[in-house]
This record gives sequence, structure tokens and C-alpha cells, in this order.
Amino acid sequence: MIRSVFLGWDLAFVGTSVSRSSCRTSGTAPALGEGMTKSDPSKKPAKDALSLLTQEHTEAREALEKLSESTERAVVTRKETLAEVGPALWIHMQIEEDIFYPAFERAMKKHDDEVMSLEARAEHQAAKTALARLEGCELDSTEFRAMAKVVNDLVHHHASEEEKEMFPRARKLMNQEELAELGAQMAAAKEKLLASGKFRRAENATAHIHPAATIS
Repeated sequence: MIRSVFLGWDLAFVGTSVSRSSCRTSGTAPALGEGMTKSDPSKKPAKDALSLLTQEHTEAREALEKLSESTERAVVTRKETLAEVGPALWIHMQIEEDIFYPAFERAMKKHDDEVMSLEARAEHQAAKTALARLEGCELDSTEFRAMAKVVNDLVHHHASEEEKEMFPRARKLMNQEELAELGAQMAAAKEKLLASGKFRRAENATAHIHPAATIS
């Protein structure tokens, strides 16, 4: 999933210092928005795990495109959009790591499957680092736009890789009943996290990079 040049850029980025005048390494989480969580009445309410995750990818892409194209004068737009997409991304990554990835890892049969899972988790780490920095930026700064573009690029890359490689493989490893059950579990977890606001953030993300299973 992570191309060598892409991974090298990620690692270089993680070590880059950001000006304290316009960005903070951590900040108060934005208020939960509802725009990313409203269900589409034209779609079936029950989704399997892969359909649910794919829909969330689509919503995140749209919001991040809007955020990365905003200017320094669009403070209100930035604040509102980040308040929606920030919590949505944290929760999306958490339910993948806590529910979907472990299920994939229990079902995997090849070393390539294990590599796929490890790469997906590593990509989450890069996205979390960038998202945390974005949430610490001043809304009217040029650094905000730069970090928004970084998060946008990382999420686009990760989501595309999952949809092209990991999700099709998951459909082969798990039957429809299993995927439907996972979807129900993730939807319930998402609703609970949105209601409580107690979702996992970057400061304790490093404890969740190891897979639930390995191929011996």
C-alpha cells in the first residue's frame, strides 16, 4: 500500500517542526458536528462493514477537499468543516482498528494479507499525526491550509488503497453474514462514540499499531 517514496515522505513529515506562532502540536478537540453522521434516507439503513467504511471514505474525501481549498479568510467555513471531519476521521480510524482490522487479521490466510494489515495501520499513524497538527493550527493561518492538504492527500491515498486492495480481499476472506455483523458492530460503536465524544486521539494512538493476529 505505502509506496517507498510515499512512506519516506510520511516519515520525513512526522519529524518536521511546525511554527508555534500558527500551529500547535496539540489542541482542544473541535465540537462534534453532525454533517458527517446523518444517514442518507435514500439508502438502506443496514450496511455491511465494507459499504459502511466506503461511504465514510466518500464523505471524508468531500469534506477534506473543501477544507484544503479554503482560504485564510474562510475562518467560519474552516471551523465548521473541521468540527465535522475531525471527529469523523478519529472515529472512523478507531472503529477500523478496534473492529474491522482485527476481524480481517483473524481471517487472513497469506503473508500478503498480514502485510496489507500492517501497512493500513501504519498509514493510520501518519494520518493521525497530520490530523492532530491540523487541529492545532490557527484557523486563519497559511499553515492550516498546508496541513489540510497533507491530511487530504494521506486520507485519499489510504482510502483508495483500502477500496482497491483490502476490501476486495476481505470479501473473499469473510462471508456476507460476517461482514453484515461487523457492519452492525461498527455502526453501534460509531453511534456510541459520537454520543459520548470520548473517541481515541493521537496522543495515545501508538498503543494500537500491532495486529490482532499474524501468519506463522
